[in-house]
Amino acid sequence: MVSLQTFIMRSGKLYIFLFILLAATGCEYQKVVKKGTPDKKHAYADKMYEKGHYAKALPLYEDLLGTYRRRKEGEIIYFRFAMCHYQMSEFGMAAYHFKGFTETFAGSAMVEDAAYWFAICQFNKSMPYYLDQTPSEEAIEQLQLFINRYPNSKYVESCNEKMDELRRGLQIKSYKNAMAYYYRGLYNAAVVSLKNSLISYPDIDEKPEMEYLIVECSHLYAKKSILNKQEERYLDAIEECKEYMNSHNSEVSYYGKVEKIRKMAEMELDLVRKTIKTKEAEDKELLRLKTSTTTTNNN
Repeated sequence: MVSLQTFIMRSGKLYIFLFILLAATGCEYQKVVKKGTPDKKHAYADKMYEKGHYAKALPLYEDLLGTYRRRKEGEIIYFRFAMCHYQMSEFGMAAYHFKGFTETFAGSAMVEDAAYWFAICQFNKSMPYYLDQTPSEEAIEQLQLFINRYPNSKYVESCNEKMDELRRGLQIKSYKNAMAYYYRGLYNAAVVSLKNSLISYPDIDEKPEMEYLIVECSHLYAKKSILNKQEERYLDAIEECKEYMNSHNSEVSYYGKVEKIRKMAEMELDLVRKTIKTKEAEDKELLRLKTSTTTTNNN
């Protein structure tokens, strides 16, 4: 069994060896950066790139861009330079240079790869659904442009998957916005938002719930309205119920609830009409009495 003292001594020697090795490697890197020939920088940059040391490869490739611009190696150097930015999660810079590659080396065999990675950079710049979705919309546009340009590309499936993911984020954003109106009791705004969401995303997962909520919100909007607006709004709510029931099978989960709302809305509409009629009669009688009193006083 190795004693603690022996273990510490061996560990110490190992740490010293590793420190010397790292220092030597660091010195070698700095020497190549400062005094290396273009060929040595190129070879060392490729070595670092292939090992996944992108932070070390990046400045070397950057230094070589001008030297190799008009040579065949310039394509690979520029592509790897852009990829270093991507691997370091610098998606804005990576996108800029991948796009630059497609413009500078338009005839290159790697232009399709660069176009794909440009679109993927846009994808990685997208935000969670609860934040601004403009980057997501731009990413979808770029992914679709790639598919249109390279319909037989090996990357098409990946692009479609990423567009589905982005569209789902947009759908959730739209659904959550509509539900925010619902929870705040802004029922008319909720109806408008729900309908717009279904127009924009007819295949949204929450479609059954949203179609039902249009009916429920229409009913609640009528119920919360002032008397002289209720008749018109109850009629709208009943029409929403009828549209739902005409377009859905009676076995769907929300059908029974919609039918119940329709019956309730019809009963409440009858009550509203009776209330309005009674109020009109009372107002007419009050006006008659007022006129009669005025005539008597004048006499």
